[in-house]
Amino acid sequence: MKTFKVALPFVLCLVAYPQDVWEQPSSDYSWSFPQDHWAHQNFRTEWWYVTGFLESETDTQRTFAYQFTFFRIGVTPNAVQTSSRWGARAVIMGHAAITDLRDGTHTFAEILYRGAPLLSGVGSYPESTIAWAKAAPGSSGEWRLEADGNAFNATMRDENVGLGMSLRMRPQKPLVFQGPNGFSKKNSEGTAASMYYTFPRLTVDGFIVVGNTTERVRGTGWMDREFSSGSLSATQIGWDWFGLQLEDGRDIMIYILRDSSGTQDYGHATVIDTAGNPTYLSESEWSLQPSGSWTSESTGITYPMGWRLHIQSANLDVDVLPMSVQQENVSTNVPQLNYWEGAVSVTDRSGAPMGRGFAELTGYGGARPPV
Repeated sequence: MKTFKVALPFVLCLVAYPQDVWEQPSSDYSWSFPQDHWAHQNFRTEWWYVTGFLESETDTQRTFAYQFTFFRIGVTPNAVQTSSRWGARAVIMGHAAITDLRDGTHTFAEILYRGAPLLSGVGSYPESTIAWAKAAPGSSGEWRLEADGNAFNATMRDENVGLGMSLRMRPQKPLVFQGPNGFSKKNSEGTAASMYYTFPRLTVDGFIVVGNTTERVRGTGWMDREFSSGSLSATQIGWDWFGLQLEDGRDIMIYILRDSSGTQDYGHATVIDTAGNPTYLSESEWSLQPSGSWTSESTGITYPMGWRLHIQSANLDVDVLPMSVQQENVSTNVPQLNYWEGAVSVTDRSGAPMGRGFAELTGYGGARPPV
């Protein structure tokens, strides 16, 4: 049994139960929608992750990239048997960011609370709330993810950093499993895995707040949903993840898991056609090679920055390039929780636009992954 510490506005020490106490991902998992959009508290960790692009309705030349993520990190798979209102079954963490792609300004906000009344929690189907938390100390309001049957609604604010979102997100394409029946292997044996599905295209509208400016916006999004009880193997330290939306209507999801030497330990790719049908590719059927690097002045971490992606069966030989290198998220709540989460463009070898998307780079420079 291991003990780990989470930095909160107060010091909280949590005991991690052995992995076999938690429910494990399975290739024959019995899905039930819409219920599976809500929390799975018998699993160790889960997250709801949305990224995308927004245009100002008053200035269509102004484009923003955004991230909104809720993480639930389990403390115990069982209901807490205590009379204390502070007994916690889980910790709720939220990350949000907006990058102004015109000037490259990146603003990041975070919250981290034990799951307890007045602090944070998860909802149960069929109530509308999926996950919620109070805003960061010094800021009013709440962070909230809700579902109403036709859309997901994301709300957050952090007056300390000047960031806010109120977005309504409606799926354009059907839900896509990232692996047969949503069983997403993270090593060749399948002993590390998650249950994983994606809404690869969302129509988004609402409001954002950046600094002292409130913008009415509309745009697009990508939503990932994963739950697991140990999605990395003991030798893996982080991942490179890509969600790409091509102009021809196809979507690409790729992840590479790295070992302690920094080399690829396992990888997977999914090509989603215009109707939403997935094709799963083995590691031998695609390649993704870094073409450059960038070193953060904030953390000193060097990330790969720019990639060449080749998928012969999809007739793709493209460059994936950052729209701004300044898209690193640096946590002040959790020590060494630093990762690059940013908007990328997709171009053919001549530089002609072919699409755009997001990349997530974790575990570099000794930093810990978000979960």
